[in-house]
Amino acid sequence: MEITKIPWWDHLMNSMSSWKRRLEEDHDQQKMTSFLEEAMEKSLVEDGTLATDSVKFQTLWHLREGIAESLMRAGVVYKYDFSFAVEDFYDLVEVMRKRLGGEAVLVCGYGHVGDGNLHLNIVGPTLSKEFLALIEPFVFDWTASKGGSVSAEHGLGFKKRNAMGFSKSDKQIEIMQEMKRLFDPKCILNPYKTIPGVQE
Repeated sequence: MEITKIPWWDHLMNSMSSWKRRLEEDHDQQKMTSFLEEAMEKSLVEDGTLATDSVKFQTLWHLREGIAESLMRAGVVYKYDFSFAVEDFYDLVEVMRKRLGGEAVLVCGYGHVGDGNLHLNIVGPTLSKEFLALIEPFVFDWTASKGGSVSAEHGLGFKKRNAMGFSKSDKQIEIMQEMKRLFDPKCILNPYKTIPGVQE
């Protein structure tokens, strides 16, 4: 008789799978707890919390999603999506706070420390070319000087497509253009939001 045809086989496999999943979750929980404790001991973070159930997870996610909405109530938000080496992750926030001083309503950053993805949000009092000139191209130059990327998680979009040259060489951009033409010769996928020089 094949082992999979034994009447209790499915029950055994389901039980083992459930047991393995619980062990993995416990192991992950222990790893995260140890990581947070070590980060606090080394003063890398001041405080932290760990979602242990779906309600806490949803509460934390709601807080995270609410950041952008709350910033919009304070003024005009200039948003950037950079990536850096982890050791440089938050430095740009401090640099921009110092650079903009009282000109900015607020400068904040949040994101994914694990992959160095920083969401930089700068709140200005009004939409202003003069205020924007204090930000750009400075943020792009600074990012390039750290070997970072001017566009991480959210892609280039319309606004940053011409900023690629700050973090990619001419040759890299040329290769990207060739790949775009190869896979999308009619430029119907994400038109005008990808690579400069392909759809002009």
